[in-house]
Amino acid sequence: MSITRTLPRLVCLVGLVAALGLAFALAGAEATASTEDVVDGELEPVADCWDIELPPDADVDCATLEVPADHADPDGASLDLAVAIVRTDADEPREPLVRLAGGPGGRLVGPELAALAANPEGLIGDAAADRDLVLVDQRGVGLSEPSLACPEVDADVLPGGVGALPGGVSAPGAVMDALPGGAGAPGGVMDALPGGVSTPAAGVHAPADGHEDAAPELRVLPYVLSEHQTTDPLASFEACFERLDEEVDLSAFTTAQNADDLRVLRTALARDAGTDPSEAQIALYGVSYGAKLALTAADRAPDEWSAVVLSSPLALDRSFYEELPASFDDTLDRLDAACAADPTCAQRFAEPRGSLDTAVEDLADGPAVETVPDPEGGEPHQLALDATTAANLGFQLFYQPPGAQPAAYEAMAEARVADLLLGFTTPQPLPPQPDDPDDPRAPGQSLGMLQSFVCAEEVAYADEEAYADAAGASAAVGVFAHAPLFGLIGPDVCDVWDVPAADPDPFAEVDTDTPLLVVTGGLDHITPPSWGETVADRAQDAQLVEVPSASHAPAEQAGPCGAELVASFLDDPEAEIDATCATEPPPRFHPVLSEAPTVGVARVAGDDRYETAAALSGWSRPQGAATAVVASGETFPDALSGGAAAGALGGSLVLTPADELSDEAAEELARLAPAQVYVAGGSEAVADAVVDAIGEAVGAPVERLAGADRYETAAAVSAATAPDPEEVGTVYLATGEAFPDALSGGASAAAEQAPLLLSHADRMPEATAAELDRLDPDEVVVLGGTAALSGEVAGEVAETGAEVTRVDGEDRYETAAAVAERVGPGIGWAFVASGETFADALAAGPVAAGRGPLLLARPDAVPAATEAALTARAPDYVGLAGGSAAVGEETAVAFGRFAEFSLGDGAVPE
Repeated sequence: MSITRTLPRLVCLVGLVAALGLAFALAGAEATASTEDVVDGELEPVADCWDIELPPDADVDCATLEVPADHADPDGASLDLAVAIVRTDADEPREPLVRLAGGPGGRLVGPELAALAANPEGLIGDAAADRDLVLVDQRGVGLSEPSLACPEVDADVLPGGVGALPGGVSAPGAVMDALPGGAGAPGGVMDALPGGVSTPAAGVHAPADGHEDAAPELRVLPYVLSEHQTTDPLASFEACFERLDEEVDLSAFTTAQNADDLRVLRTALARDAGTDPSEAQIALYGVSYGAKLALTAADRAPDEWSAVVLSSPLALDRSFYEELPASFDDTLDRLDAACAADPTCAQRFAEPRGSLDTAVEDLADGPAVETVPDPEGGEPHQLALDATTAANLGFQLFYQPPGAQPAAYEAMAEARVADLLLGFTTPQPLPPQPDDPDDPRAPGQSLGMLQSFVCAEEVAYADEEAYADAAGASAAVGVFAHAPLFGLIGPDVCDVWDVPAADPDPFAEVDTDTPLLVVTGGLDHITPPSWGETVADRAQDAQLVEVPSASHAPAEQAGPCGAELVASFLDDPEAEIDATCATEPPPRFHPVLSEAPTVGVARVAGDDRYETAAALSGWSRPQGAATAVVASGETFPDALSGGAAAGALGGSLVLTPADELSDEAAEELARLAPAQVYVAGGSEAVADAVVDAIGEAVGAPVERLAGADRYETAAAVSAATAPDPEEVGTVYLATGEAFPDALSGGASAAAEQAPLLLSHADRMPEATAAELDRLDPDEVVVLGGTAALSGEVAGEVAETGAEVTRVDGEDRYETAAAVAERVGPGIGWAFVASGETFADALAAGPVAAGRGPLLLARPDAVPAATEAALTARAPDYVGLAGGSAAVGEETAVAFGRFAEFSLGDGAVPE
């Protein structure tokens, strides 16, 4: 029967689908394949969507689908799959798209619906808004029943369960930046770890051959490290296996059975739409293991699918487990080659894999332990890094877009444990997620499904001799291979997870005429590009796209370009897609890893203001930016208006001396690779020779925005970067005579997409008045008290018809705190810079824009107003701009008191 619609129309979806910008619906397309070899399915409504709160205007139908446990015995035991359908309102809907998570075992339905509830203003693009999107928890996973979750492992291997790690899916660290994209991330083997994409798990850190002194007794969480790990995960897996083996037939949880579930789902979706199942097709979208599942379905019943998208596919005749060491080794070589081809990376890091090998070799003698102070004055926190952790983190860093690996490997080699484990390669959000791992909305992993797949279909057929040979490639590869993914997969686990080898042999060559879009990442470490080539070569109708700038899950890492590729392919699977936007850009490397003075605090700094500005740019725009603004670092006015414009445009502010482009500025501009550079200020502020040097560095248009004075320059910046007054609702107005009250205004203006203009204290310049007249804003925010901008100036603004909002305080710190009240929730960050100088605060403005407020500090103290603002906001993390001369070490530690992120009370034992 059809599902009763109980919820109104969906307006958005976040996670992977929001990134793709797709919405979906069902249409009857002709298919010739018979459905007689699988049962016909029927969706049974779940009226309350498992008590998951959804936006009031969402149009989502939830259901269960009964499928045979063994499709060869349709009258035998059965399983229930959880299904959620995000409806389209198209008058003539096309065939639905079914999304398949990776892992295997990655939860999908609950986390995606929770993501929808958390962000009802997400994006749905127009390119494929005529399809239903179908989310399904695969057999044994998430809300499907029975569940192959292993709470024994979750509770024992990770003390406190999968929610034990502070920060959940976005706990900090270069390590955390490596995880695949947050709560709505596409799957991958990383999803196999307890807590799903939330954490890498602590395992038994057994030393590799030749590394017997690597202190295996230090079994600690790799980057939170607040508890001493003493539980043997093998015993936990054995307990889970023994419980599940009494309840279900674990041999039924194979890719082949999983693929036939999709065939049953296709018939159920057809019936729900009133379409004859024998004439209906659906489209599939799989990432990592989800791509293997989709490919298997296409191979088994090619005529049942209108199109199949494979992002990071596992070739059906290749073993990811057997080839793990070789894939890692090959990816490290490709990383070195990509770094050598990138001027910034080549100059800064030379051979990244050499740094990783050095780190692993040095740590073979024992772990590096570093102590960081507790911001509350308690016992210091000890952080440890051993050889196994370093090798595994070196591997896992490829789950994020390429860029951070060289800086992180260098931190490992230099034993900068705190920076590595608590620092950031870029300021990341902390997405909301339930504290209870049993909550259906929580991201996570059914470890029983993972182990059933790995043991029955991978380890059972792996050539251990080939595995061992590849493991000898280098120190890092060897230690990784001895305990891959922290020892959570491999023969030792399969000895206790006693499932029979899959029958038939799962490694068969694919032969399908279903249209395929195969997308690979140039630095994919677990499903390398050669696997996609194999799939495309052997399929009858496939298009292959390699994204050099991506690693795992390349279609998603390609952002809007990837969304465009997928939408174009789904619209017309037989037409050749234009993949130029994905295939041409090379990987970009950003040599910035924030320092970690304490827990929850990230400091980004250089030796001077120019290095700091370049570092802040690299840290906040790791994948480059379309726009960059260059201004003098010697005076504040041009940088104030230019920084607000840079942030509004999603770009960076780069500071330079007046008469010479600094090396740091030139390198950062080249790395950003902007399509447009604006120089704010005349030739006295930024010499013509510097403008010429900028053009040589970026090879893109460079436009000087200047006037006869700072007021005309600010107006020129506004005119160039906010050309359409219809898009401007708010304008910020600051004094051009002194910087204190204006420092935080640039970040707030950028967040509001508002131009920032300058005025005399007691009268408005003609250029400012003319630009205000052109913009005709609804509101003008006046920064500072009447000493900064007089009542007369505010009166002149009011005469334009705009509402005047004065934001001020008794001093610069109170003014910054008042400005912060205008800033939205951002992504859980608050930023702090010195209030005594202007350069660091202005460079930090574009960094803070959209991420959180910018507050001010004294070198030796946290001002009362700043303390009150941070206490009220309770950010997850605090970012500091500038070195210890700007914000002293003790002050930096004190800021940790306001960060919600915490390591807990434990410490690594000596």
